[in-house]
Amino acid sequence: MSDGPERIRPSWLDELRAQEILETIAPVAQLFLAAGHSLYLVGGVVRDLSLGADGSVTDLDLTTDATPETTRKLLAPLAHELWTQGERFGTIGASIGAWAIEVTTHRGESYVSDSRKPDVTFGTDLRTDLSRRDFTINAMALDAIAGDLVDPFGGAADLESRILRTPLDPAISFTDDPLRMLRAARFIPRFDLSVHESILDAVAEHRDRLEIVSRERVHDELERLLALPRPHDGLVFLSSTGLLERITGPLTAAPLAVAECVGGAESSLARRAVLAAHVADPAEWLNELRYSTSNRRATQKLVDGFAVMRTGDAEAAAVRRLVATVGRDAMADLFDGAVAIGLDVEPFREQLNSLEATEDLDDLGSPLSGGDIIEILDVPPGPVVGEFTRRLAETRLDEGPLSIDQATALVREWFATGQDPNSPDR
Repeated sequence: MSDGPERIRPSWLDELRAQEILETIAPVAQLFLAAGHSLYLVGGVVRDLSLGADGSVTDLDLTTDATPETTRKLLAPLAHELWTQGERFGTIGASIGAWAIEVTTHRGESYVSDSRKPDVTFGTDLRTDLSRRDFTINAMALDAIAGDLVDPFGGAADLESRILRTPLDPAISFTDDPLRMLRAARFIPRFDLSVHESILDAVAEHRDRLEIVSRERVHDELERLLALPRPHDGLVFLSSTGLLERITGPLTAAPLAVAECVGGAESSLARRAVLAAHVADPAEWLNELRYSTSNRRATQKLVDGFAVMRTGDAEAAAVRRLVATVGRDAMADLFDGAVAIGLDVEPFREQLNSLEATEDLDDLGSPLSGGDIIEILDVPPGPVVGEFTRRLAETRLDEGPLSIDQATALVREWFATGQDPNSPDR
């Protein structure tokens, strides 16, 4: 039995964006109609049009009762480019004008208990296809020919009421694909949704199934959540349902407190660093979730920076070292995360501003290169060069900028007083 009217003509269909999209796919729809097949626009674009969104969408998802082979033949005359990598899953992609479209044959899917990858079967029933989607707000279809909205599970009403539900029993939905539990966390803040009680019950029962989801997919969903303008409510959902610790492992503070800290940060990098700072081994966790080397380094620098700031030492030398650790460009993210954690940022911010007025904090290294030192001392390459370069960098951090003349004098003094690491006395 339907949860809402099966077909309605939505008022937003007359909006300019909707008309532009329908005009784009009209030639495709006419080809499918002439061949005796249906064609429906589905997925996020239907949801976003329902919300009145007017974004720069250039990718369109459609579904049809035609087989993948028939779809490929129908699209070929219109497409600038055709891609068939997803054909065994029922999807044919095509580039038509400025748009990329993907047409997928109606599906009926079944899952095995130890995998979230479905056994895909193709069908001709749109309602069955929509029932297998993650949430009702994503289980609507727009008839590309008639312009009717097919909404068997009440997705439009749920959008209006701002509630997140699943088309089927959520226990079935989350058992079939546990990643949907993480997608729920992202949709809650993105669309300002409350969560239907049945979803909370199902997550509590099936959260352990998140273990069968690849860490790469967990990483992707977590990053999408952290990148939202206001991810707070999604993080609270993760903490309150026990999903957060399924992602992070044991935390050093209560999950809700961690979620509040992460949600209090403003930037995506700061949020990730705040979360990493609360796991047992940040480096291991970042690696386990398949973060790139650059993302791991950037995050770890902020975690290390938080540790430095916890000492409360905001003297000039300490702040120079903090900038050297984190990087000048990441200081705003560091302060953002530190505020979320509850650290006193102002002394560090004031010292940073003071230093910036008199120093170039983008250059905190030795003013002399190894080649410079070799020429000044007339020595061969060796430990003395590395040692004196390191000392000059340390002096720069401790005392401030050094001119070339000052650095040269120091190197000569160290060398003359037997502070050469090549010296037999060392």
